[in-house]
Amino acid sequence: MEKEYSFPFANIKIDYQRGVISSLTFQGEEMIEGEASFFILRLRDHDNNYHYLKSKDFSFVEFKDNQAFYHHEELDVTLRIENISNGLKWGIKVINHTSLLLEQVEIMSLGLHKDLMDEGGKGEIDIPYNEGARVTSM
Repeated sequence: MEKEYSFPFANIKIDYQRGVISSLTFQGEEMIEGEASFFILRLRDHDNNYHYLKSKDFSFVEFKDNQAFYHHEELDVTLRIENISNGLKWGIKVINHTSLLLEQVEIMSLGLHKDLMDEGGKGEIDIPYNEGARVTSM
């Protein structure tokens, strides 16, 4: 089930069944390289070993009321996508029934292939972690 969201300067296509962002266009130009997972979970076991699960590793259950539901063994994920005036508001809920510690949840990471602003391109990346940062070159 693929859904497209349109905004004045950008469009985003999301394939909920496969758990990926399949396209992100800005002013008609494709901005991502390949498909990007909705989310990546990092779990840690009692020996401090990391285990990573991507949205593609989960089974799609259903899409209902702007929420996508996913299941993987003893983990359930609800991804909420709300179309607001000039973008998408994302939220995630993880129910962990494993003995592993859910250490990190990464949501909507994209692999951009076009140049950023300081490299002659159009893009900037706003990173909301900690105090925030704006990236204009790599």
